[in-house]
Amino acid sequence: MGEEGILTNGLFRLRWLFCGYALGCFILLVSGNPAMGLGVLVLSMVVHYCACTRKYKKIYTRQKKVFNERSHLRTIDFYLRDRRDVAMANPLPEAHRPWGERPIHEISPSHYLRKLTVREKIPRCSSPKLALDVGSLSGEISLEFVKKNYRMVLLDLDIVSLKHAIGITHCSGIIADMERLPFREDAFDFISMLEVIEHADRPLNVLKEIGRVCRRGGRLLITTDNRSALQFGELPNPMIVMSKIWSLFDDSVLKYRSILWMGDDGRRIYPHADFSWQEIRKMLHDAGYQIHTAASYDFLSGFEQLVSKFNRHITEGAYAGHALRIETVLRAIPFVNRLGGHWWLECSMQNKYGMNHEPVKFSIGPSEQAVP
Repeated sequence: MGEEGILTNGLFRLRWLFCGYALGCFILLVSGNPAMGLGVLVLSMVVHYCACTRKYKKIYTRQKKVFNERSHLRTIDFYLRDRRDVAMANPLPEAHRPWGERPIHEISPSHYLRKLTVREKIPRCSSPKLALDVGSLSGEISLEFVKKNYRMVLLDLDIVSLKHAIGITHCSGIIADMERLPFREDAFDFISMLEVIEHADRPLNVLKEIGRVCRRGGRLLITTDNRSALQFGELPNPMIVMSKIWSLFDDSVLKYRSILWMGDDGRRIYPHADFSWQEIRKMLHDAGYQIHTAASYDFLSGFEQLVSKFNRHITEGAYAGHALRIETVLRAIPFVNRLGGHWWLECSMQNKYGMNHEPVKFSIGPSEQAVP
């Protein structure tokens, strides 16, 4: 696991935290000095919290340095470069192993979980609606929309993935920059942007351009990385858990964020940001959208690594199927429903130019509760 992997599973120095807990419990039970035992427990939490913060700062500083060195390259340049020269953000479509059949020790099950979440939460259209899938990649999730009676237009920068997507969905596809869409105004009834906005150089400009081609009252489904995500490896430290919950109200609690994704070999580098609730809410507001559902999915990321140690053959499909049942419960719990690894935001276009729009008020509650 490279340094950047620490940001996604929160397992950094967890064994030292458990050692501190064990020592504190031993003192608490054996010495008969509860104050000293509790002091050791609290000290263990503080030391672990500070160690994680220091490591996150180191990673953020490194990412910022690399980002500044490569600032001449825009996102579109990263994605259009030859794959033999630099690895891309997402893997090539695998013809020999369809989605759902890949083992979780090789690939994160969050991709397949997103597919199942779309299948569960998006209702079927009574009449066909023209829809745009921005960042369709290999088309596996686009296919779910097709099955829901959407007439999809696929958009991506990767020609290999786009060809694969067109082949399995039998829909039209186009290579284009999402800041300059080659469509007329009010062209689409529904637009999906699943795990795309975090790769944009100017995300607000992208949202405004998406709004231009979405009709007034049309729907936008957007998912993106959650800066307040609670990882499985962070659960043992209540200080980290409380900081993640508090960050839903004040994102300054989380000082460091993701800017790039950097692989273990140092070659696989591409723009990859995450967003706090305040950031993503403000961007959607400024772009003229009204949020109807604000929730998250992919809870306790990193747990799949523990599962794969006991069963190396479990597939992403099998894991995601079980996880979806648990996530349905978690999305109904206040506070917890906003701590998943990725935001799930259902919006409508209300103001084509983002002006004279009422502020979006933050309300903690079940995922079905609208944010007025």
